[in-house]
Amino acid sequence: MEEARELAKEASDKAHGVYGRATLPMWAQGANPAAKIGQMLYVYMKFAHNYLQMLHDVGLKKHNIKGALFAFLSPVVVAGGAALPFKDVIFALFGAILSLLGWEKDPEKWVWDQIREHLGTGAEKVGRHGLTGAAGVDISSSLSIGVGVPKSMMDFTGAIGGAIESTVEAEAALQRKEFSKAAEAFLPTGIANPIRAYREAQEGVTTRRNYPVFDETGRQLRPTPLETVEKTLGFRSSRQATLSERTWEAKRQVAKYNEKRNELYQRYRSVMSSRDRKKYAELVKDVREYNRQVRDNGLEAQVPLITSESLRRQSIRMQKPTTRQAALLQ
Repeated sequence: MEEARELAKEASDKAHGVYGRATLPMWAQGANPAAKIGQMLYVYMKFAHNYLQMLHDVGLKKHNIKGALFAFLSPVVVAGGAALPFKDVIFALFGAILSLLGWEKDPEKWVWDQIREHLGTGAEKVGRHGLTGAAGVDISSSLSIGVGVPKSMMDFTGAIGGAIESTVEAEAALQRKEFSKAAEAFLPTGIANPIRAYREAQEGVTTRRNYPVFDETGRQLRPTPLETVEKTLGFRSSRQATLSERTWEAKRQVAKYNEKRNELYQRYRSVMSSRDRKKYAELVKDVREYNRQVRDNGLEAQVPLITSESLRRQSIRMQKPTTRQAALLQ
């Protein structure tokens, strides 16, 4: 019995991690202000840290390659590609390599577009969210493994920052007299979920800024009775998750092309100032390539092309301020 108890404890500790001071990294230990800040940062990193240690222990120390692969791929089978360990890092790396080779498409968006085109939306849903996604439930956020890199200044404050953000959001909703959204932001998740589920069933799904979320048919997304039950229990439907991910991937790709267009406009202004013919010829070539990529990716409705008229407007802005700029100078 003692041996079994010790083995059970060891298995539990290695599978879930020990959430205590003893397992904090060195930079988060101690009572000084820097360590306290480190502890706030580390709150959401423990799961990913423990997962990495498990893969290292099983794969490198014990040389159990089969077990390491099983541990790496299990989240994908259960919760789909959205739970692929270190997915963002992997796709970012591939995107950077392909960009150097002249391939400007978003790799993650391209993968799911190909699956949807050739295998259908059902295959895309299963691929994105695994076996649970096939049942209509998205649990990828609970199983996804990230590297814990903060994405905003508020992320640096950890759980405390999240509580502050929720309080501010609740206060803003109260000022707009949106009492349901205020309760959803302020109350604990378990209590807020039924309120959110009821509101979305009555009003349809909206963003934080009250923009409606649309489905593939162009209609506002309205949960089915089963999806409402899932939301009440704290689960997001795989249908809503898929639409959300598609939207985010498209926005990310558009942002990339917008950044490239702004860079070309900046180069154009520089060329016009220096009047360098060689640089101008190179710029014209790059502008044509940019327009070709936008057309080939079917983004004309989302990303403006660079035309002779848009370049002419850039030239005019170099000669005199716009009406708005002139007004700001008064």
